[in-house]
Amino acid sequence: MQPRDLEHHKGLPRASVLVPLFRKTDDNNKLHVLLTQRPLHLKSHPGEVCFPGGRQDPEDEADDVETALREAWEEVGLERTSIESICRLTTVESKGGLCVTPIVALLDPPDVINQLKVSKDEVEAVFTVPIEFFLERNGNLADKFDVPWSSGIFTLRTYFYQDEREKEFKIWGLTAHVIHQVACLAIDGSLDGIAKDAAPLVEKSVRMEGSLWLWQGKYWSKQYCVLTKGMLHQYSSKEQADRKSATAVKKNRLPLSDVKITKLENEEEHKFGFNISVLDRRIEWRVAAESDKLRDRWMNALHF
Repeated sequence: MQPRDLEHHKGLPRASVLVPLFRKTDDNNKLHVLLTQRPLHLKSHPGEVCFPGGRQDPEDEADDVETALREAWEEVGLERTSIESICRLTTVESKGGLCVTPIVALLDPPDVINQLKVSKDEVEAVFTVPIEFFLERNGNLADKFDVPWSSGIFTLRTYFYQDEREKEFKIWGLTAHVIHQVACLAIDGSLDGIAKDAAPLVEKSVRMEGSLWLWQGKYWSKQYCVLTKGMLHQYSSKEQADRKSATAVKKNRLPLSDVKITKLENEEEHKFGFNISVLDRRIEWRVAAESDKLRDRWMNALHF
């Protein structure tokens, strides 16, 4: 399998993920994908859903497939003799600045998923999802919007999946992006459904904008906020934002390096709050959106 590195990913530290597919005999032989959830105690992406995978080690000898196979063994005990590598997808840049290569594979025999040896240090839970769940025509997409990323536009998708034990998992970001690609390839058999994701597009200057409530110490004030180029700006109106572009005064903008986002309990009707803090909480904004969905969209965009 030849590398499919995008030009602007060259020079980034490398990582690989394994996308393990299998046919589930007790679900009409439908194609499923195996996913994991990271433990909450980890410093990096705690609690997030992902594929088995990780950074490339020197022992992998610069082989992306080897990285994916090694990580799958270390995290969930998948034997490489049960993994048939099918294809390599185009690289994706993670929010941590890694060049990630997705390796799509078929598990054979399928019942190896019943014999996993999960590393509790790296994996909180393992679950499987029918691959067709991620096709947009099936109506399971909870949210979708475009964000500028690297040298193009990244479509940020969010899904919520409830397993047979009624535990709900949030699947979003890079993982959702990759599994949507795989679903289109596996079921539709073409790249038509992922052309927008795969092609580098012209970068936009604005990642997200809209109205938010900002806490002013004694009262809420409705402001028009613009998230762009690592900075969150606040204006009195959209017209002011358009007129002044990115020239908000220092006190009305928040740099987003080392940002921490905390969801708040609803304190007032129609206000869905969260805190944004930087520099170990030396600078903090308390804000609220007008719906829980809008709050989640802002929090996702700020985290990304």
